[in-house]
Amino acid sequence: MRRRTCILTALLAVPVLAFVLAGAYISASAWAYELSLLGSRSAETTAGDVPEDPDIADEPKEPEATDEMEPLGTWTVDGDEITPVGDIDPQVERKGEKIWDRFVELVPADQRDMLVTFEIFEDESVAAAVSQDETDLDKWGLYANIDQANAADLEDTLVHEFGHLLTLNADQVPPDPNPPETEVAYKRREATCAPHYYTGEGCAPNGSYVDEFVEQFWPLEMRDAAERIASIEDEAEWEEAVSDFADDHRGEFVSEYAASHPGEDVAESFAAFVLRPRPHGSSVRAEKIAFFWDYPELVELRSRIRSNL
Repeated sequence: MRRRTCILTALLAVPVLAFVLAGAYISASAWAYELSLLGSRSAETTAGDVPEDPDIADEPKEPEATDEMEPLGTWTVDGDEITPVGDIDPQVERKGEKIWDRFVELVPADQRDMLVTFEIFEDESVAAAVSQDETDLDKWGLYANIDQANAADLEDTLVHEFGHLLTLNADQVPPDPNPPETEVAYKRREATCAPHYYTGEGCAPNGSYVDEFVEQFWPLEMRDAAERIASIEDEAEWEEAVSDFADDHRGEFVSEYAASHPGEDVAESFAAFVLRPRPHGSSVRAEKIAFFWDYPELVELRSRIRSNL
């Protein structure tokens, strides 16, 4: 998920687990919210490594969902088309269609057939998000802040969110039919899933993008540290902890927000893979982007997306 400059977001950043939003339990990794990153890029980037990119944010997002996310309009999705559910204010409808049309232009149809819902909301901190459908865990919803209609980094946000869909969809991660609703249950599910990575949506099988990425770049001690940070309730304290964690692992993340959670690291690194030139350095950060270059199908997908940037 993504937040905005001062209040960078990340519903998905909530630790382990899950939070209650709109009365429903949503797993931390399920809410892969994107932020509309307006902040500065990483000052660590060096020549020949991963070039700085003003379009990919570098700031952390708050760990908890807010109560301010107010749905303004909901649409059902059928391929490229969206159909309003009920009456929607004409201005909201225009802005929602603008965001959706850009998403359709960027992401090939065969890569978004899991989407069944599109929603526009209003919130001061969250820019966008994706989540499994409550009635069919094979399906997903895309959620966007109405302000994204005119945001300079809309494309970055959409590519990041698509990174979550690409790596967490049912073909990659078979959905858990009974997602854990407590930290203890979550820990048990993680143990059952081991040595593979439990995303919150399900157990990532060997060979899946997210499992391979986490196995290579997130040793258990790092995952444990990230979960401890995600459990911090105070926003300022959480942001400081994420920043400190990123500093402790300087050169390993494409953005500071990527340090907040393995799933966010995957999405941020995928966005860098799509939006930045191929890196030639030897830093871990460069290796994370190069990770996606090792998959011919993703290299082809990158070209398809970039042809519409």
